[in-house]
Parts: sequence; C-alpha cells; structure tokens
Amino acid sequence: MKLQALTVSVNYPDFLCHVLEENKSIFDKWVIVTDTKDKETFDLCQKYLSYGVVCIQTDVFYKNAIFNKFAGMNEGLLKIDNDAWCLFLDSDIVLHEQTRRILEGLNLKIRFILYNSFFKFKYAIFCVFL
Repeated sequence: MKLQALTVSVNYPDFLCHVLEENKSIFDKWVIVTDTKDKETFDLCQKYLSYGVVCIQTDVFYKNAIFNKFAGMNEGLLKIDNDAWCLFLDSDIVLHEQTRRILEGLNLKIRFILYNSFFKFKYAIFCVFL
C-alpha cells in the first residue's frame, strides 16, 4: 500500500514542527502546501526531506478569495502519486504510531470509496476528528 499525505499549512510552523516529527515515518510521501511568504514552514520542511516531505509554495490561496484552502489542496494533489492512497491531514493532527499498520490491515478496496471528481486522484482517506 502506497500511503501519502497532504497538508495545507500556512503560517503554522509551531504546530507543524510537532506533527512532522510525530508522523514522519507513517507516509511514503508527505506534501505540505504553504504560501510563498511562509519561509518558516518551507525551512521546517527542508529538515524532513529524507522522510519524503515535499513543500510547495504557492499564492493560489488568494486568487478570487480571502483564503481558499481547497485551491491549495488541488495544488498539492498534483504531487500525489496516482496509485497512492492520500490522507488529508491538518497541521495540528498527530496520528497514532500504528496508523499505517491499521490502514494496511483494512485491505482497502476501491469499491468502498466514494470518488469525488473535484479531486484529481484515485484513492482518498479523509480523517474527521470529532
């Protein structure tokens, strides 16, 4: 199972530093999307390149909006592999250390996933924390 993550994090390096450290070994690739002025987040991501962290800086958030998180997600999705499961993760969520093992044990099948054409990928796992 190829497991990748996508996080939009603009000006939250104080949270993201803990989340990256705790979750770094769960994913094969982790795409972090931030804006072009967020140097702290970019610099932080550079420390985790060996763990598959990729940082994208873009100004797409502010086109025709005050802040459009979904535009940033779409930018990040361009870096997610087509054959990977993608976990959308906020920059303040620390996952259980056994998350990958648990997901692999689910034996996820496409027929159980609702495909939404809004996104440009095949498989997605959305985490909702209540």
